[in-house]
Amino acid sequence: MAALFVLFVPALLVGLPLFVWGWVMYDRLGRLERSGVPVQGQVVDVRYRRTDDGHRITHIVLWHTAEGQPRHRAVRFPTAALRWLHVGSPVTVRYDPRHPSRALVDGAPTPKGTAVTLMVFGGIVLAVALLLLTSAVVAAM
Repeated sequence: MAALFVLFVPALLVGLPLFVWGWVMYDRLGRLERSGVPVQGQVVDVRYRRTDDGHRITHIVLWHTAEGQPRHRAVRFPTAALRWLHVGSPVTVRYDPRHPSRALVDGAPTPKGTAVTLMVFGGIVLAVALLLLTSAVVAAM
């Protein structure tokens, strides 16, 4: 029983934070998509970098908050968007007015996949933790 409980604690300490982190990330992204303040931004720079896999193209987007503060964000757009995105291209940015550094650029992929992966992995680890706890309780009876 003690061995199962010893395995339960690390599984709980790993699974729960991963699940919660993924949930918070997913929730913030969803709120930002639904209720973020939309403003007009502009591509101000396009950076090309050669990698082992080919080329990495990053667009630097500039926008201003409602208070007039300039903000920048480096964005990697899907390949299909590269034909019409160039320096000077307008883009729509949605940002959180309480935390202007949290922003999404329309047309750019969001890290929702990462959030879901964290939730799934954390959920699996939590299920293993629950299985270990159940096994320990049954073994104690």
